[in-house]
Amino acid sequence: MISSGPNSAEDDAAVWDRIKDKFRQAQENVNELGSDWDSFSDDLKQSVVASVQDSIPLLNVAQRAQDLYSPSNSDSMTNEVIAESSDPSVHPELAMDAQVRVSAELPANERQFRKHRAQFTRESLARYLDLPLSQVDERDVPVIAIAGSGGGYRAMIASSGYLKAAEAKGLFDCVTYVAGISGSTWMLSLYYSLAACSFDKLLAHVKRRTDVHIAFFPAFLEMVTTEPTSKYLTHGLIEKLYRKYSEVVLPDIYGLLLASRLMVPDTPRYVDPDNLKISHQRKIVDTGVAPMPIYTSVRHEIGTAADADAGRARWFQYFEITPYEFGCEELGAWIPTWSLGRRWNAGQSVDEPVPELNLSLLMGTFGSAFCATVSHFYKEIRPLLATMPIVSKLDELVKKNQDDLSELHPFRGSFIPNYVKGMSGLPDTCPESLKGEEFIELMDAGMDNNLAIYPLLRQGRDVDMIIAFDCSADIHEVPWLELAAGYSRRRGILGWPTQAGWPEDESLSAAESRSKVEQTKASAKADPAPAETARRNLGPCRIWTGTKEEKTVATSGSHAGSEVDEEYQLSQPNAGITVAYCPLIPNKNVPGVEPDSSPYMSTWNFIYSPEEIDNVVRLASANFTEAEPQIRRAIRSIYERKRKLRLAERATKADTWQSVLHERP
Repeated sequence: MISSGPNSAEDDAAVWDRIKDKFRQAQENVNELGSDWDSFSDDLKQSVVASVQDSIPLLNVAQRAQDLYSPSNSDSMTNEVIAESSDPSVHPELAMDAQVRVSAELPANERQFRKHRAQFTRESLARYLDLPLSQVDERDVPVIAIAGSGGGYRAMIASSGYLKAAEAKGLFDCVTYVAGISGSTWMLSLYYSLAACSFDKLLAHVKRRTDVHIAFFPAFLEMVTTEPTSKYLTHGLIEKLYRKYSEVVLPDIYGLLLASRLMVPDTPRYVDPDNLKISHQRKIVDTGVAPMPIYTSVRHEIGTAADADAGRARWFQYFEITPYEFGCEELGAWIPTWSLGRRWNAGQSVDEPVPELNLSLLMGTFGSAFCATVSHFYKEIRPLLATMPIVSKLDELVKKNQDDLSELHPFRGSFIPNYVKGMSGLPDTCPESLKGEEFIELMDAGMDNNLAIYPLLRQGRDVDMIIAFDCSADIHEVPWLELAAGYSRRRGILGWPTQAGWPEDESLSAAESRSKVEQTKASAKADPAPAETARRNLGPCRIWTGTKEEKTVATSGSHAGSEVDEEYQLSQPNAGITVAYCPLIPNKNVPGVEPDSSPYMSTWNFIYSPEEIDNVVRLASANFTEAEPQIRRAIRSIYERKRKLRLAERATKADTWQSVLHERP
């Protein structure tokens, strides 16, 4: 961790002095070899010369870095950023008053967005279903949402391919929400900023920026020591160090590395700091011309003994960030996105306001899979250890200490000031311990569920259909939809298709559901045959529909193309949420592109060639093309059901009024 304090400026200066001394000492050592120069072979001479030549640029970089970042230099960029961090003309949000909003309802600005977006989705649905616009009532238009997944660059690129294909078919224009996790949030970050809501521009940009690894130090140094990219990329980190009252941790550095690759435009001199503010995306979303993005992260709650007795020894709380608000449904409390980073007490913003926490840091939070628990880590790396003799002893050790290892995070998540500190009147689902904590620690939401489903189930969003584009690495092993069933029970959400996913078991509790997931993963790693069977049975789309009837055994099932069953379930008056699950699987029309075995499609790969990007996009597009007719039929059925129910309700009201009129004397 990097911290700042009263002597931080002096410490920084000392650090830079030591760095320069190291380089100078290296050069002096080389110079001392001059007396014995003739005894060296020509090859060694060339090596020494190359070393000296390499040290000179590094010394120049160190000098530039000191000039830019050392607070002891009155003209440094650091001092400029610190000064601007209290200037409302640079950061307008500094002049805005903020307070915590405690409510289960959507904020007013999101409700206004819904009205504007409905005007676009009505016209788009008419085109998509080939209906006369005059016959389409806005109230009958299904609220459609897309759930992205985690999976690093693979998820970022594949989700772009899915959405580009959906846009080409006219479906994307019918969508109201797009929620992302990890890699798919990076896609959202680009789409609503540099790409100007164009998937063609987004993919063209990614092709030009992913030929270099995020951790390739020379390229990164060039970015952070050359203006204007140096200030553009690092001003969020500087603000957090000197103005945000919290520590800088590994996810922040990771976010800076990601932003240096993904968030720098092709012409760096035209950088726009507003592209690093999620709240700035309101300029697009407010008009309704595009769906509303939802970015996700989680907090790991380690419960009390009472929680353990209730079957909730530990759980994750989902936090969301939209262009409007940041918060968590389980806390029942929200703050404006532009106020994220301020300190709070008893529901009020305290101390001097600070600039909005920006994407150069948040991208690392969204994708901080390395902040997982030790237990989670071991599950991920165990296949690599399978041939080692020690693996059985490690398995035994992990099993014996499972509870402790499920609570221990080797790397800390990102810290933001706790906006519910000192508050009262929050729902029971808000842990009492959280109200006294100084910070909220956030990390990659994929640690809980690698599909961004939960925010789409929020009260008031009234989503009719969720299209889940799953680009996870372990789609054949982990039934993420089963976890969503547990969440819907815990939150009392009616309408979720509890039988969605595999293995199917409607009676599982949330804890049992997670246990079943872990068993499925373990058995798949021990014996790949079930995973191979799942791969054969898993098509490009499966659809489930829930019911809104309480305590009713769900009659809707999974469908792999049965049009009669599908239309029947979707047309039922008490039909609930429809889920269309679209996994990224191999496709015969894109031979040689295998998500499981193509090395460049690994979650941990951060270098893609243009050809490899095209391969991933073609695979996503081919899968969507096969899934789309089934999705279209489902959307038509939902539309017709809503229309039928509305007309029946209107007829009932008309009959009631006629009866009243006839009864009058």
